[in-house]
Amino acid sequence: MQSNREDKPYFGILLFLGNLIVMVAISALAKRLVEDYPVSQVLFFRYLFVAIPMIALVTMTLGFSTLKITRYRDYAVRTSAGIVSLGLFFYAISKIPLAEATLLSYISPIFIVMLSIPVLGEKIGVYRWAAVLMGFVGVFIIVQPGTASFNLGTMAAVGASMGSAIVSIWLRLLSTTEKVSTINAIHNSMGAIVFGCWIWIEGWVAPQGFFDWGLLVSIGLLGCFQQYLFASSFRFSEASLIAPFEYLILVFSAAVGYWFWSEIPVLTTWIGGIIIVCCGLSIMYRQHYHQKKAADTTRNEQGI
Repeated sequence: MQSNREDKPYFGILLFLGNLIVMVAISALAKRLVEDYPVSQVLFFRYLFVAIPMIALVTMTLGFSTLKITRYRDYAVRTSAGIVSLGLFFYAISKIPLAEATLLSYISPIFIVMLSIPVLGEKIGVYRWAAVLMGFVGVFIIVQPGTASFNLGTMAAVGASMGSAIVSIWLRLLSTTEKVSTINAIHNSMGAIVFGCWIWIEGWVAPQGFFDWGLLVSIGLLGCFQQYLFASSFRFSEASLIAPFEYLILVFSAAVGYWFWSEIPVLTTWIGGIIIVCCGLSIMYRQHYHQKKAADTTRNEQGI
C-alpha cells in the first residue's frame, strides 16, 4: 500500500516552502526585535511560546510519561547545541545582513559530513570530501578573514551552522528510540529555562506597548507553526525530493533583507553562496546515492 508521502509529493513540497517562509518571517521578526531588546529576551519568548503549545500537545496526545528522559547525555548534547545555535544565529542577524547570516548558517551539511565520521562511524568518499573542501572555499570567500567584513556577526553565523550540524547528528542518534515530538518539547522547554535565567541575571526590558508584546509572542507561536509545517512536509513527500528546495530560503531572506533594511549582498557573498549551494546539493545527492545503493544491496541479499 502506498504511503501518504508517495501520494501527495507536491503537497509536501508546498508545506516545506511554507516552512521556509515562516522561518524567514521569524528571522525578520528577530532582527527587528533585537534592535530594541536584548537577544536573550527575544530568545526567551521564542522558546517559551514554542514550548507551551508543544508540551500541551504532547501530553494530551501521548501522555505526560512521554516527556520522561532516559538518554540524558544525548539529550544534553542535542539541547545544548540547539540553544547555542539559535542564540548565535539571532546574534548574527543583529550584526550582519539577513541574507548573509542565513547563508552562513546553511553550511551545516559540510560540518555534518565531518562529524558523521567520528560520531556515526560513516565512511566518506572522495566526492563528498571534495564538496566539503569547496564548501570551505565558499565560506572563506564570504567571510574574508583578515578584512573588515570579518567580524563577530560572521563568526556567530558560522558557529550557528556548526551547532545545527551537531543537532542533526544527535537527532539521528536520538530518533532511534525517542519520539521527535518529545525531543522538541524538551529542547524548547530547556531553552525557555536557560534564557529565563539569563534575563533574571541580565535584566528585563519592558516591552513598549501591545504591538511589541504581540511581536514577542508571535515569534514563539510562529516557531511552533514552523516546526509543524516542517514535520508535516515529510509525511507527504520524500526527503530527497524536498531537500533541494531548502536553499530557496536564501532567496527569501535576500528579498526580505532588501525590502525592510535595504540590504544588498555584496558580490563576494553571491559568489561564495553559489559555491556553498552547489556543494550542499552535491553532498545531498551523494548521500541519497549511497542510501539507495545500500537499500538495493539489502533487497538483493533478501531476494526481494
